[in-house]
Amino acid sequence: RMELQKKHCLPAHHLVALAETPLKEVSKRFVPKEFHVVWVLDFHGKIIGLASETDVIDAMFERGIETPIKAVSKPID
Repeated sequence: RMELQKKHCLPAHHLVALAETPLKEVSKRFVPKEFHVVWVLDFHGKIIGLASETDVIDAMFERGIETPIKAVSKPID
Protein backbone atom coordinates (compact mmCIF):
# COMPACT_ATOMS: atom_id res chain seq x y z
CA ARG A 1 0.00 0.00 0.00
CA MET A 2 2.80 2.41 0.87
CA GLU A 3 4.59 1.61 -2.38
CA LEU A 4 1.41 2.44 -4.31
CA GLN A 5 0.98 5.71 -2.44
CA LYS A 6 4.59 6.63 -3.14
CA LYS A 7 4.64 5.79 -6.86
CA HIS A 8 0.92 6.34 -7.63
CA CYS A 9 1.00 3.46 -10.12
CA LEU A 10 2.29 -0.11 -9.89
CA PRO A 11 2.18 -3.19 -12.07
CA ALA A 12 -0.67 -5.52 -11.10
CA HIS A 13 -0.05 -9.16 -10.33
CA HIS A 14 -3.16 -11.29 -10.75
CA LEU A 15 -3.68 -14.47 -8.74
CA VAL A 16 -6.44 -17.05 -8.84
CA ALA A 17 -7.48 -18.90 -5.67
CA LEU A 18 -10.21 -21.31 -4.72
CA ALA A 19 -12.72 -19.89 -2.26
CA GLU A 20 -11.52 -21.99 0.69
CA THR A 21 -7.83 -21.08 0.31
CA PRO A 22 -6.48 -19.60 3.56
CA LEU A 23 -5.17 -16.04 3.41
CA LYS A 24 -1.71 -17.23 4.47
CA GLU A 25 -1.47 -19.32 1.28
CA VAL A 26 -2.59 -16.41 -0.89
CA SER A 27 -0.16 -13.97 0.72
CA LYS A 28 2.80 -16.35 0.16
CA ARG A 29 2.47 -15.58 -3.54
CA PHE A 30 2.70 -11.80 -3.14
CA VAL A 31 5.85 -10.30 -4.65
CA PRO A 32 7.46 -6.94 -3.85
CA LYS A 33 6.78 -3.79 -5.87
CA GLU A 34 3.58 -5.10 -7.44
CA PHE A 35 -0.04 -4.69 -6.42
CA HIS A 36 -1.96 -7.95 -6.14
CA VAL A 37 -5.49 -8.73 -7.26
CA VAL A 38 -6.95 -12.11 -6.33
CA TRP A 39 -9.73 -13.65 -8.40
CA VAL A 40 -11.72 -16.03 -6.20
CA LEU A 41 -13.21 -19.13 -7.81
CA ASP A 42 -15.71 -21.72 -6.66
CA PHE A 43 -15.09 -25.47 -6.96
CA HIS A 44 -16.35 -25.41 -10.57
CA GLY A 45 -13.94 -22.66 -11.63
CA LYS A 46 -16.56 -19.89 -11.74
CA ILE A 47 -15.37 -16.45 -10.60
CA ILE A 48 -17.30 -15.58 -7.45
CA GLY A 49 -15.26 -12.73 -5.99
CA LEU A 50 -12.34 -10.36 -6.12
CA ALA A 51 -9.96 -9.31 -3.35
CA SER A 52 -7.17 -6.76 -3.36
CA GLU A 53 -3.82 -7.09 -1.66
CA THR A 54 -5.07 -4.59 0.92
CA ASP A 55 -8.16 -6.74 1.61
CA VAL A 56 -5.96 -9.78 2.21
CA ILE A 57 -3.41 -8.09 4.46
CA ASP A 58 -6.00 -6.24 6.55
CA ALA A 59 -8.04 -9.43 7.01
CA MET A 60 -4.97 -11.40 8.10
CA PHE A 61 -4.56 -9.00 11.03
CA GLU A 62 -8.28 -8.65 11.78
CA ARG A 63 -9.52 -12.23 11.22
CA GLY A 64 -6.40 -14.40 11.23
CA ILE A 65 -4.24 -16.13 8.65
CA GLU A 66 -6.46 -19.20 8.36
CA THR A 67 -9.44 -17.16 7.14
CA PRO A 68 -10.59 -18.35 3.70
CA ILE A 69 -10.20 -15.85 0.88
CA LYS A 70 -13.93 -16.01 0.14
CA ALA A 71 -14.61 -14.33 3.50
CA VAL A 72 -12.85 -11.15 2.40
CA SER A 73 -13.56 -11.04 -1.33
CA LYS A 74 -16.13 -8.78 -2.91
CA PRO A 75 -18.82 -10.65 -4.87
CA ILE A 76 -18.80 -10.60 -8.65
CA ASP A 77 -22.26 -10.51 -10.18
